[in-house]
Amino acid sequence: MFLRPKGVPVPLIDESDMVPYPDGALNRDHRELIATVNRFYSCLCRAVADDGDATPARVQIGQLERQCAIHFRREEGYLQRLGYPQLTQHRIAHRRFEGLVHQFKVALTGNTAPADILRLVEENLSVLLIQHINEADQAAALFAAGLPAPPDP
Repeated sequence: MFLRPKGVPVPLIDESDMVPYPDGALNRDHRELIATVNRFYSCLCRAVADDGDATPARVQIGQLERQCAIHFRREEGYLQRLGYPQLTQHRIAHRRFEGLVHQFKVALTGNTAPADILRLVEENLSVLLIQHINEADQAAALFAAGLPAPPDP
């Protein structure tokens, strides 16, 4: 678990990881998604640390699921209007992320212990999200700004 000394979770991801789009609505969406991911993570950490109620984490994962549905459709529509050549791969990444969020939601409504869910979040959600931000969103934002994509590693 990524905890500061006083037991306060470190944010799972930071806004500085965000790649700016020329479109302000998408940037607002990204900030809201990052904030919700971090609130979800914080609530889950508290449920584990206090051996307590996971209801706040359930609320946040439901919010994240709704925000993803709205944002991903908005972003995909924007990229489609621009003629983004990697749109299919971008959509696949979005569906993978939505599937992962749904898995966490199902686990939180079932009998899965919050500690087990926290482990899955730390092993999967942060990796997938950071990878998406650093690769797919960066390439899309550069395309939207009329700049060349970074070279493949």
